[in-house]
Amino acid sequence: MSYRLPTHTPSLVPPPSEQARRSTPWRGVLCVTGMRASDKDSSQDLRVSAVETDGDSSMDLWPSEFFVRVLHGHRLLRDVQAYVRRYTLPQVTFMADRLGEANAQVVNQTTFRSLSRILYENEMIAVAPWGADNRLPGAGMIIFPAENSSSLLVAALFPYSVFPDFVTMATIPMQSPSQYYPPIPPIDLAIQQSSMSAGAGYASYQAGMASSSTSQYATAPTSTGQWHAQMDEQGNSVYYPNYRGPYSR
Repeated sequence: MSYRLPTHTPSLVPPPSEQARRSTPWRGVLCVTGMRASDKDSSQDLRVSAVETDGDSSMDLWPSEFFVRVLHGHRLLRDVQAYVRRYTLPQVTFMADRLGEANAQVVNQTTFRSLSRILYENEMIAVAPWGADNRLPGAGMIIFPAENSSSLLVAALFPYSVFPDFVTMATIPMQSPSQYYPPIPPIDLAIQQSSMSAGAGYASYQAGMASSSTSQYATAPTSTGQWHAQMDEQGNSVYYPNYRGPYSR
């Protein structure tokens, strides 16, 4: 006796396109810039494969190469980990891809572990946009080290949304103070010379006043009969006119 399933029962086998997408993991290149603190503009290629996904990764829309930039000077690892746990973002786990040549395999694996160690020891993250084709409208992915192994990297995915503000601000390059404050204009030579002449004249005037003051009050007059001396607070002799002299009509 044969049995026939009702037509309204959903099929347990996914369509062929879904099968192909699930069975083929993403393999590609991470072109990482900023691994060397002494040369932040240098880049290195890492061949990686996505070994685990959590959530809707939209992996079928990914490019074959990502341009990754390490955000130096920003300790954002813990903030990103807390953000991912709070909002349950889709994630992908990367590992170094297996290469046919033994030497290339060693170099690729070593570079991958170096990136993981640099991010972990400095509590940094790396960011990668989706690419120029814009098949995904979101910001891209945030890459950070796995908590239990240096042979794995984790990427929080933003396929349809923007990065959090604290990450976006870290991606903006620092501007020099000259971009905020206009430069001081040079002083015209004629104005500068005029100011110097005025300063010299004022200095001569001060010197003349000091000289006359000294000769009037600090030097004894030649005719002492019409003057009398008095000591000031500093012990200096100050001479005043003698108004108590002989009176005549």
